[in-house]
Amino acid sequence: MQTTSDITKMFKFINRYHRWTLAALMILILMLGWTASAQAGYSYRKRITIDHNKVDNAESHLYDFAVLVDIQDDPDLKTTANGGDVFNANGDDIIFKDQSGSQLDHEVLSYDGSSGSLLAFVRLPQIASLSNTIFYIHYGNASVSSSQENVAGVWDNDYEAVLHLQESGSSGSGEYKDSSGNGHHGTGGGLAGSGNSSYTPGRTNGLFGNAQNFDGSNDLIRLDAVEDSTWSAVTVQAWINPDDGGDDRIFGKTWGTGTTDNTWLLRQNRHKIGARMRTNADVITSFDLAGLSDGSWFLASITWDASDNKLRVFLNGNQLGSTTLNGTTLFANPDVSQPTIGIFPLEPGLMKVSCRKLVFPGWRARPAG
Repeated sequence: MQTTSDITKMFKFINRYHRWTLAALMILILMLGWTASAQAGYSYRKRITIDHNKVDNAESHLYDFAVLVDIQDDPDLKTTANGGDVFNANGDDIIFKDQSGSQLDHEVLSYDGSSGSLLAFVRLPQIASLSNTIFYIHYGNASVSSSQENVAGVWDNDYEAVLHLQESGSSGSGEYKDSSGNGHHGTGGGLAGSGNSSYTPGRTNGLFGNAQNFDGSNDLIRLDAVEDSTWSAVTVQAWINPDDGGDDRIFGKTWGTGTTDNTWLLRQNRHKIGARMRTNADVITSFDLAGLSDGSWFLASITWDASDNKLRVFLNGNQLGSTTLNGTTLFANPDVSQPTIGIFPLEPGLMKVSCRKLVFPGWRARPAG
């Protein structure tokens, strides 16, 4: 029997308030070998190791963390028809388990059986900063004929919406799927243009997997209604790749062009990333900080917490600044209940919005990206 693969991870974290929010845990995996699996039904497994030195040592553990597993061109993960060890054409006989043998919740973004490439999110109950975290990918089970995913289980109850934006852009109702389990699916064209392909962004290559390319004129994605009037904290995050320095709305709950026509809004403005936000007691009409440039990927994040009345802006894991925003909850009487990605008339100009849009109340360790 060959030695189990030790797959060392490279990833980065986003340090949010108190250094416990994490940005894109993007793991590039180099498969180094294989070993026969000890788990019944699965013929093979590989070990994945997260180096504890890459984990923020301000926290002893991170809990319920969604890790992005990115495996490219591994011959063992090809389907058997392509000379590999995976039986199911959709990769359904690929699962993940912890060291005790318990199956881990996972969500597959993409699988290519001809090349042995896989993109998947795996929820780890715990990641330690003082010792390495080990889990396993298992594959090769001829008896599996259906998906073994638990998509909603990857994203816990603090997530209100998780949109990967991998879809083709067919302009169908609810096409852009929300993985949180809360049903906040998105429809191309926004509200007035719902189902109209002329108002629907097109799919393009993203930082990992696919992304959506907005035309800067009228491309929109409108989510199903989000009830946030009782939230005492919120985080909005997006991977973006701007191609101009315009005044562009990225993701928000907004209903007009006025500076107070928002509950929350993540935006870019002349190569600055920023926010507008309204609570039950106060409003910030503009809080923008420099840091963006054209043609590069950025993880943009805004947060507000009633516990200290601070609105914060982050870029690629670094806090750019904060300002006071008083209140105990978000604004309770918006004119719309449906958030929008790309908002007329100030949409992202050819902006690629990739991966997750996260909108959730609560303040525990969270990934973005």
